[in-house]
Amino acid sequence: GDNMDKKIEDLLLAFRKNFISRYISDIKSKEKKNNKMIKENKFDDIIDAISKKYNIDFHLIKAMVCVESSFNDNAYRHEPEFYNRYILGKKDWIGDPNYSDSKKISASYGPMQIMYTTAKLEGWDGVVPANLHNPEINIDLGAKHLKRKITKYGLELGILAYNSGSPSKSNGDPRLEHNYVYLKKVAKFYKQFGGKNSIISAHAEKAVRLSH
Repeated sequence: GDNMDKKIEDLLLAFRKNFISRYISDIKSKEKKNNKMIKENKFDDIIDAISKKYNIDFHLIKAMVCVESSFNDNAYRHEPEFYNRYILGKKDWIGDPNYSDSKKISASYGPMQIMYTTAKLEGWDGVVPANLHNPEINIDLGAKHLKRKITKYGLELGILAYNSGSPSKSNGDPRLEHNYVYLKKVAKFYKQFGGKNSIISAHAEKAVRLSH
């Protein structure tokens, strides 16, 4: 009778609500995945060209961009400690228009978080450090710097040296926890993006002995 019709009506209403809710949730999930993919692939053409230019694994550069800035060309991080420790008192910097501005030269810019000092080391002659937000300039300088480190220290220590400077007990030693965490993050995304180098990929799973 009426009670049975009411129950059926309630069940149909609940089913419709549940179906609509799941449908909307599914659309949002797909949209989120799509946006994530677009974000992750936004620099692929630039990275591909630069990886060939410096003969560096495409997936390694991409993984480092992900760790350094989450693919954000507007990324900016001020590091006053760097200015106080390495820049103050260095005569080489006197006369540089950016020397007196600690925020300019002790900041990290763009996709690969390039510092003004690193950019100058790699031959960049841009006047305004903020121009380092340009992804083509930034990733080119980052890859060039990474190549320098890998050539000098080898693959694993080179990746660490990109983050911490020259390997030593005070900064680039892979046994220091904060450095190893960086290598593990890079390895995790390297593997996720399809990288095939087993030496790098091994660090994504667990602590492993460095290969050299």
